[in-house]
Amino acid sequence: MERRLFVILMGGIAIMICGVCMLCVFPMAFLVSPVRYIAQANGPLVNENLGTSAASGEALFKQYGCAACHQTNGSGVGPSLAGIFGETVELADGTTVPVDEAYIRTSILDSQADLVAGYPPIMPKFDGQISDEEVDLLIEYIQTLSQ
Repeated sequence: MERRLFVILMGGIAIMICGVCMLCVFPMAFLVSPVRYIAQANGPLVNENLGTSAASGEALFKQYGCAACHQTNGSGVGPSLAGIFGETVELADGTTVPVDEAYIRTSILDSQADLVAGYPPIMPKFDGQISDEEVDLLIEYIQTLSQ
């Protein structure tokens, strides 16, 4: 009974975190990197020779499940990234920061470091989960959402 409750509880938390059905991901989450497994579950990984295009960044954005929470219409559980690059955001601690490449990099790698005010701390940390090249492509894609 306790095990069943644990599985149900963890499944509910997992659904809240990424917003997709975790039935295919949850059993493997303890065996491989959860972030990498979610990307694999969402489609084939982008070629390791990623190049430098926003299209590759958009593909990674979808594969890592970012779009489930960061919806461009603002209806996601995470902040919308449309039009945010170059703006200033208020953090949970009341301070404000400019949304630049450094802030986005920190937010991806250590998502709990600078939480945007009004949003729960549910984004996973990607540090050690994705390459620097992938982070650069994600940043490039996020920049295009502000053009």
